[in-house]
Formats: sequence, structure tokens, C-alpha cells
Amino acid sequence: PTFFALFLASTPVFWLGMMFMLMFSLKLGWLPAYGIASWKSYVLPTLALGLPYAAQQLRFTRSSMLETIRSDYVMTARAKGASERKVIWKHAMKNAVMPIITIIGINFGALLGGAIVTETLFSIPGLGMYLVTGIKQYDVPVVTGSAITLAVVFSIVMLLMDLLYALVDPRIKAQYA
Repeated sequence: PTFFALFLASTPVFWLGMMFMLMFSLKLGWLPAYGIASWKSYVLPTLALGLPYAAQQLRFTRSSMLETIRSDYVMTARAKGASERKVIWKHAMKNAVMPIITIIGINFGALLGGAIVTETLFSIPGLGMYLVTGIKQYDVPVVTGSAITLAVVFSIVMLLMDLLYALVDPRIKAQYA
């Protein structure tokens, strides 16, 4: 599992998308290679875009949990006789989740950029395809508007991540009370 996660985390979205198109569309004929015809049209783009970031998130979550499990307060909870389930969920996960939330927010920005590539690769009409068409045609208002829209969406997601910090960590909530 670690090798597979490392391989997926280091694979570019466009290459993975092309390999999926080659395998599942051209060779096996299971899924459409481009366009939007039905729900099947979303399978390959979703996998091509999501798998590398999911693998990266998996590796980061694992390393964060391993670091937290080795902490003194986790060993103290074990020494006091708490069950392993309680130690993991009550003590370790509560403290390991903060950097995980940060990486989720940062990865969302990368997903927005990857969506532009994925929409272009799979010929999916959307904001990414609109932006690429605007760049090709030197349409400055389209490029500016698309970039501003993506920046606003990313800013809203980062704001939600900050609000999620306060929900997860009572120390942060206490600062704003």
C-alpha cells in the first residue's frame, strides 16, 4: 500500500488521465474517453484528478498519526489503561487532525488547477475549459474573470478551513469567545 500511495502521489494528473483513457476507453471500451454523455463520463476524470491527491492525503495522514501516537500524552493515556480505540480517537486523532485539515485546504487549490487540466484532457465543458479557450484566443476578460472566480472559490474554502479549525480545536474556539 505504501508503494502504491507513493506512486500515485507522484503521478501527474494529465499522465494518469491519459493512461486511464488508453486503458479503460480505448483498450477495454468500458468508459467514454471524452465529453459528457452520462454518469460514466465522470468516472475517468474524477479518478484521474482525485487519486493522486487522495494518495498524498493518505501518506500525510499516516505520518501525522504516527508522529502523534509517539507523543507523551498518548503514552500516558495508554499507561492509564485507556482502550486502544479511545487512545486513537480521543487523544491522537484530535491532535493529528489539525495539520490534516491544513493539507486538505491546500490540496483543494491544487485540485482547482488540476481540474483545468482534467477538463481540457477529457473535453469536459466547464470553467477550466472556458479558461483554456480564453487563453488560446487571447481573451483577457475571460481569463481575468476565470482567474478571479477561481481565487474567490479558493479563498472561501480557506475561510471554511479556518472555521473548521475552531470547530475541531477548543483552544482556537476559546480565543474567539
